[in-house]
Amino acid sequence: MMMSSATSLELNCQSDVVRFSLVDNSKNNKPQHQQPKFKRRKMSKKAKVNQLKFYRLMARKKINSPNPEVRIRYKLEKAKRKETWLIDKLRNLELPKTPHETEPHDPEALTEEEKHYIKRTGEKKKNYVPVGRRGVFGGVVLNMHLHWKKHETVKVVCRPCKPDQLQEYAQDLARLSKGIIIDIKHDNTILFYRGKNYVQPTVMSPPTISKEKALEKYKFLQSLEHTSQFIEKLEKELEEYQEHLARLDKGVELDYHWIEFDDVRFHIQVSVKNPHHVLLSVSLPTPPPETAFVGGLPLGALEAIKIAYSGFVQVLDPPRDGFNLTLKLNLSKLPPDEEYKHAILIKIASVREVVLGAPLRLILKGLGSRMSASNIDRLVALVHRSKESFFLLPQAEKVTVVFPMRFKDSVDIVLATSFLQEFVEARRAAGLNNAPLCLWSPTPPLELKGAPAESLSANAGFITIVIFPRHVEGKKLDRTVWSLSTFHAYVSYHVKCSEGFMHTRMRRRVESLIQALDRAKPGSEDSKKAGGNNASFRRLSLKEGRASWK
Repeated sequence: MMMSSATSLELNCQSDVVRFSLVDNSKNNKPQHQQPKFKRRKMSKKAKVNQLKFYRLMARKKINSPNPEVRIRYKLEKAKRKETWLIDKLRNLELPKTPHETEPHDPEALTEEEKHYIKRTGEKKKNYVPVGRRGVFGGVVLNMHLHWKKHETVKVVCRPCKPDQLQEYAQDLARLSKGIIIDIKHDNTILFYRGKNYVQPTVMSPPTISKEKALEKYKFLQSLEHTSQFIEKLEKELEEYQEHLARLDKGVELDYHWIEFDDVRFHIQVSVKNPHHVLLSVSLPTPPPETAFVGGLPLGALEAIKIAYSGFVQVLDPPRDGFNLTLKLNLSKLPPDEEYKHAILIKIASVREVVLGAPLRLILKGLGSRMSASNIDRLVALVHRSKESFFLLPQAEKVTVVFPMRFKDSVDIVLATSFLQEFVEARRAAGLNNAPLCLWSPTPPLELKGAPAESLSANAGFITIVIFPRHVEGKKLDRTVWSLSTFHAYVSYHVKCSEGFMHTRMRRRVESLIQALDRAKPGSEDSKKAGGNNASFRRLSLKEGRASWK
């Protein structure tokens, strides 16, 4: 009986009966590559979109994280993934060298005297082959062989090129063209000699990457260089941040002054002995006489500070010399949650808005709750710059805010006036129907009736903004208070940006006119290139023109 190797004999003894059976194992013992593969379940379009949204949400959380280390590590991880991807792309663009190319290039032996005369001869000749950003590819070697038909030497000019790339280009071109390197000079020129026994090859363009792929390779190299520099920068930032955290654990001595816009000065102090307590002193601008100040602070400022920073901020009385307010911050009482802690620190950094915007917040809060206030139809002056104020006129259904706009420079006055007029016109757009009503006038509006004469001198006009209850509902209150408190700084910022932009445009225009004048000079090199050997043009008559044609 014949049995294949894939069959087996089984003996089964039951009830004094012996049974023989042949089992074919070829069906069960299939090779691993023949085993049925489980097909991956295809994702629907909606599932793919949801997955992509999830990844984007996680990335947004990391990039907007209040912890700087999380943000830096996310950027570093993303940059390293890009670096790996670029290296793979460059590896795919590199062609494997043929055995003929891998053989070491053995140029002809030339004496020093021969090299000297070949160098002098090559420098006098003007034939050259350009190597651009694509680098070395088949077309460059082809052009070298075409030049070697009539010339013994050829220059290879590399622009743009780095000093380390020039040596690499020289070796690659010598290997591919079988030429001899005579000289490398000026950090961008290579002089090649074809050799004494030069024979033009049948295939003058070696099998290298194409022109399109060479350009693609250059783009990947540039991106890889910038990505590597960005990775080094991020690693340095991460190291500095970790060193900063280590110093904070030990404690650091800090005594720092700085000035914010609208003449608000700050002074922060931290001692090594007590690193969890920070002293923050604030100096406010000098108030004009019409504003209401109590104890050197705007009306309601202390209550606003207690509400905003309750639990970890103590107001010192009296404040430090030269300051209107001194706060003692207990950092050990901050919550452990990073996002909540970051929000509190931002609130501490916005102490200017809390203090100077306290009267404004009280009035707008009363408007939002529709409570009748004692100062209805009474003009209220609030300080926002040194010896300058803006005015509020509270009413039952609205609050009118008037800003007298003053600037010192005459150019700033013109730009601010133009900006404010366009600002008012932008309010008329269809998408801004629910925005506060905005008006500009060169003369004081009727709402400022009864204001001091000094407050009515505004060289850039008056801007009037009308706030309704819908503009201060819920979370809109904080945004409205901040926007109104910093409105003059907002206008000043755009005025300075416009002035800087115009200065840049004028400088570019002057440079272009100077270049045009230089090119128009009779003895300049550009005029020689444009008009030959300094030739001038003369208007010809019709007869002279016909005679020249003959």
